[in-house]
Order: sequence, then C-alpha cells, then structure tokens
Amino acid sequence: MKQNKICLHCQEPFEYARSTAKYCSANCRTKAWMKRTIDKEQIKNKSEQMETNQNKSKMRVHPAAIRLLVNATWDFAHNILWGGYPFSKTEIALAKIYIQEYYEEIPAEEFTATAHKHFTAYCERVLLAKEYVNRFSHRYIPHPCIWLNKENPKGFAGTKAWYLRNLEKRKIRIAVCELFNEATDNLIFNRFQFTA
Repeated sequence: MKQNKICLHCQEPFEYARSTAKYCSANCRTKAWMKRTIDKEQIKNKSEQMETNQNKSKMRVHPAAIRLLVNATWDFAHNILWGGYPFSKTEIALAKIYIQEYYEEIPAEEFTATAHKHFTAYCERVLLAKEYVNRFSHRYIPHPCIWLNKENPKGFAGTKAWYLRNLEKRKIRIAVCELFNEATDNLIFNRFQFTA
C-alpha cells in the first residue's frame, strides 16, 4: 500500500511504499545531507571565528586616523605620479579606498607605533615607480584606480619587491658605514695617544 508524503528537501508530494521514507528520491536525500553538512560546518566556522574574535583585543583604529593617512598618501601619489591631474570625485574616492585597504591591514595594536613607517614605505614605493617610469619615455603609470588596486601585480603591489630590495641595500650600506667608522676610530685611537 502506497502512502502520500512530502519530501523534506524539495517539499513536493510523493508516493512511497515504505512508511519511513523522508525524501522523494536519492538525489533529494543527497542534497539534504549536503545542506545539513555544510550548515554544520558553517556554524562551526562562525563559532570558531567568534571565539578568536573574543580572544583578540577589542582595540580599534579611529577612522579619522586612517582617513588622515589616506588623504596624505593620495595627495603625495597624485602629485608625484599623475602631476595633479583633475580626476573625478568618484575616481578619487575609489583610489582612496585602495589606499585605505593598505592601512587597514596594519593590526590595531601596532597602528600608532608603525603607521608612520607604513606611510613612509608607501611614499618610497610611489617614488620607485616614478623612477622606473622616468627611465624610458614609453613607460607610464596607468589610471589610479588600476594602479592602486592591490590585485594588479604590475601596479602598486609590484613595487613591494623593489622596496624590499632597497631596504636590503640600505641595511648593507649602514653595516659597511658602521664597519668603516669602527675601523677609522680604532686607527685614530691607535695612532695617537690621548691623555687627559
């Protein structure tokens, strides 16, 4: 004897001989199982995220601090790379959003202590890009909405390797200068006897 039931997944009526049937087909049963599994995983992930967020400090960066850095960075990049070209308000807003993403990656706990270093690094990277373009007349910096997008490997994101290379060169120069100063200090001290 067949019974009329409603599928728990698709909510369609179906006839089935067994009284324990809950789904109209194997396909519905599989989809329902997948949905339950995914829902459980999402709940687990959300709860883990909430736990980690609660464990982290509740410190936040004031939006005005980020806005100040973003505006200063945009003014610098706009004048250096695009010569003060008059972009539309929408283009400027989008460019500032890309710059803001850079500053929002700084952990809130370290923001006050390191924001000036990140600003300096950003400006140095802008200058490196300008130097690169100035070497040959056929090179150019594309529109700010393209160049500042961190998904563009040939834009601002591409200057990171140049910046890191310059940092390494700077460290080597400082080490050489310190060694030279040490050597000359020892030479002078050994050469002349200072008496009090």
